[in-house]
Amino acid sequence: MKKSTFTTLLMLLLSVGVLFSQEEEKPKKTYPYKPMKLNLNEDGSAFVRFLTWQQLWATSDLREDADSQIKPSIRRSRFAFLSKFSPKFQLFMQWGLNSLTTDNLDGLGNGGDGPQMFLHDAHVEYNFGKGLQLGYGLHYWQGLSRASNQSTINKMALDATRPFVHWHDIAQTNQFARKLGLYAKGTIAKKFNYRLALSSPRSGGGLGELPTDSTGVANFGAWTLPDGGNYIFEGYLSYSFWDTEGNALPFYVGTYLGSKKILNVGAGFYNFSNSSIASNTNGSVEYFNTNHFAADVFLEYPFGEKGANGMLSAYLAFYNFDFGPNADNTSTVRAATGSVIFGELGYLLPGKKVMPYISFQSRDYDSAGDGSTINAGVAYFISGHNLKINAEYHNIKQNDIVNQRQFRVQLHFFM
Repeated sequence: MKKSTFTTLLMLLLSVGVLFSQEEEKPKKTYPYKPMKLNLNEDGSAFVRFLTWQQLWATSDLREDADSQIKPSIRRSRFAFLSKFSPKFQLFMQWGLNSLTTDNLDGLGNGGDGPQMFLHDAHVEYNFGKGLQLGYGLHYWQGLSRASNQSTINKMALDATRPFVHWHDIAQTNQFARKLGLYAKGTIAKKFNYRLALSSPRSGGGLGELPTDSTGVANFGAWTLPDGGNYIFEGYLSYSFWDTEGNALPFYVGTYLGSKKILNVGAGFYNFSNSSIASNTNGSVEYFNTNHFAADVFLEYPFGEKGANGMLSAYLAFYNFDFGPNADNTSTVRAATGSVIFGELGYLLPGKKVMPYISFQSRDYDSAGDGSTINAGVAYFISGHNLKINAEYHNIKQNDIVNQRQFRVQLHFFM
């Protein structure tokens, strides 16, 4: 009896051990990302794709006289819709909100000065071939630099660098960096990628009356005045030395996380005639054209198969801004007449999960003075750009005065 009981217990223990060993040997279940795509024909060449991304922040103000309380916010909550209903026609729409904080929440979510859901993009496009696609509507196809057309989904750093020198006229001529107008883009000889846009400025962003300060300092916003300009012409051209990039949508990728080997050089421009105005000492007014130029280089160099042994990412851009003589143009938010150098450097560690990085801005403005921005942080990719966490130190100085000093954390979700 005792022997039978012992044998039974031994067999039970062995059975449990086998079950546990089998459980451990089972392959780990994975959840690979699949786009939310609805095919409209059998081969999937006509389709509708849905996208959404959410970016949740926790920010602490590190300035000496500031409240160090950690403040939650929703930096972005976006939804997008892409439809290619024939080989020739494409429709893209995006809507969402930005920067929802405890300070601007509305009691019922339908009023006040708090952020509201609004239209970001809505444009249709006709494809003449790889060398030319024409589109029209509310669009993000613009000039100046790669960073001026950056995506917020797949950045290496936590957010776009501030002040928003890449989006130098944000909320002035446009609706959150989007303009109403016509664009053309395409790829030539597989290596050259171009985009051109002709757009109308936002009426509400201009000056309400002629300046009377008699200082000779240019004020950006003259397009709403009697002799102001009517159209913005801008463009960007890049050349790919190694792997090429797609241009179905306007958003340039921040980092490919080792999946591509990239070396691109580019240059861009922005022209807006009679867009600035100055009041001279003799009482007369003078209009000025806005002309900007930029050049940049983007590098992604993976080590090993698709970055298995690490990946170096680097971006460098030079901007020359001309809003007219000594124009400030709210330099703590955007750009001003003068020059800016922007750089970004990061290294994806082997395993493709952790990426420390640093970025900087160096500003040299004619009248607004000098300034700098430093962002230093680390990105942890839980599931690539679909689920990641950034932790970052952020510091902005203008004329040796600290405008911002923050530590911030972002949880990013995209599908």
